[in-house]
Amino acid sequence: MGSQSELDELRREKEALLARIPSLGNLMHGFSVALTVQNVGFMLLGIVLGVLMFVALTLTLKYTRLGMIIRAGVQDREMVEALGINVKRIFTLVFSLGTGLAALGGIGAAPFVPVEPVMGDRYLMQGFITVVIGGMGSTTGAAIGALLLGLARAFGDYLALKFSLTPAISEASTVIIMALVLLARPAGLLGRTNCSNSSVRGSKRTRALAPKSLSQTMSSSSTNTA
Repeated sequence: MGSQSELDELRREKEALLARIPSLGNLMHGFSVALTVQNVGFMLLGIVLGVLMFVALTLTLKYTRLGMIIRAGVQDREMVEALGINVKRIFTLVFSLGTGLAALGGIGAAPFVPVEPVMGDRYLMQGFITVVIGGMGSTTGAAIGALLLGLARAFGDYLALKFSLTPAISEASTVIIMALVLLARPAGLLGRTNCSNSSVRGSKRTRALAPKSLSQTMSSSSTNTA
């Protein structure tokens, strides 16, 4: 979030150049009207795209070697590095993948949201609240948190329109739902609270990443010691 603020300040210094950038959202909206395609179709496309991204990310983290390295590196970075794996390079790859997923999400929202350099600011805090609600380290919790956040925002908009309230009510509803979840579960809906179990799971992952020869050497050395 701090880096985002710095980038915004740098962008404001080049504000004159932004006037030449067309709004991709308006262009695609006109294109959709020309093809008689309703915006609802684009919204459904965004939902399908989000579900596919969630499924692909979950399968990658749980059932691939890369996902095993990522999870083990988060739990016990020193042990993974001792096995000869460049954790820094892996985490750089994870950051790049996250940036790509964010760009893909922006593409999915482009038909009904104007594309501009500051379009991510309105979703930055919402993403943070989503992770807090779902719990750190859980993709499923983040998905549930996103659903709760969307429902709370829609309910807040409904109340603001029906009772002629200030639009700030809809924004406050997201913070209220976060506060209620944290009061009930301080670690989030699916957050990890037992550090010992997490350590055991991390050690199992690092042992699974070890080469066969190294595992045999460790087992034979322990036998000789016994």
